[in-house]
Amino acid sequence: MEESKINEGNALIAKFLGWKLITPEMRRRPETWTLGYWEREEIETWEEDGVQHSEPMMRTLCAEHKLKYHKSWDWLVPVFHKITKIIYDDSPDNISNEQLYAYKLYSMHLNNSIEAVWLSVLDYIIWYNEQQKEKE
Repeated sequence: MEESKINEGNALIAKFLGWKLITPEMRRRPETWTLGYWEREEIETWEEDGVQHSEPMMRTLCAEHKLKYHKSWDWLVPVFHKITKIIYDDSPDNISNEQLYAYKLYSMHLNNSIEAVWLSVLDYIIWYNEQQKEKE
C-alpha cells in the first residue's frame, strides 16, 4: 500500500480518537519547526488530602507521519475499543448497521492480518463520520 494512503488513513484514525495535528504554521515561531505533531487535551485527575482535583493537560502522541495504527496492535486495539463503545453505548438508533461493522471488525481481528483490520477500521470511521454529518 502507498505510504500516502497509509498516512491519510492513520490521520483519519487519529482524528477519530480526538488527536489534533499541530502543524509548524500553527506554532508561535513556525520557522523553528520542521514537522507537525499530534496532540490532544486530556483531563488529569488526582486526589490530595481527600479532595479530588482535575486539570487539563496536553498530551503529545508523535510526529506527523509517525502514526503506527497500520502496523501495531497496541495502537489499533484502542480504536477497536472506541468503535465497540460507540456501537453498544452511543448508537441505539443504528444498532443493526453498526452491529454488522462490529462483527466484521471482530472477525477480521481474529482471522486476518493487521492490514485487514486497519482497512475495516477505516471503513467504519468513514461510515461513522458520514452518519454524524447527516445528523447535523
